[in-house]
Amino acid sequence: MEREELLQLVATIQTHRMEPDAVEVKSARHGTPKLFDSLSAFANRSGGGVILLGLDEAQAFKIVGVGNPQRVQEDVASWARNEMEPPVTVEFTIDEIDDETVMAIEVQEIPNERKPCYYKPQG
Repeated sequence: MEREELLQLVATIQTHRMEPDAVEVKSARHGTPKLFDSLSAFANRSGGGVILLGLDEAQAFKIVGVGNPQRVQEDVASWARNEMEPPVTVEFTIDEIDDETVMAIEVQEIPNERKPCYYKPQG
């Protein structure tokens, strides 16, 4: 995802005050949110999806930033690789908006022959 795409996605969410189809918004201001359900849902969804971190839905999608972007990226990459069956491919875009860090995690759809994708501990 390019910077302009990220900016447009944030603007669309804030304007409409809702998450578009195939987008999940989470704050991540105070640590890495549990994203196992989102990872599996988007991996199983046609076309995949985007997890957008750094906005707070409870505050009309105000930009609140990602508290520790490096840690969040490490956590999510590890979960996608080690906690999901089959492993999920994710791509990160990290940028600053209004002096706050925003992170988009693009979750790729897994091939049909490998579906369904699920969180290993829940089976």
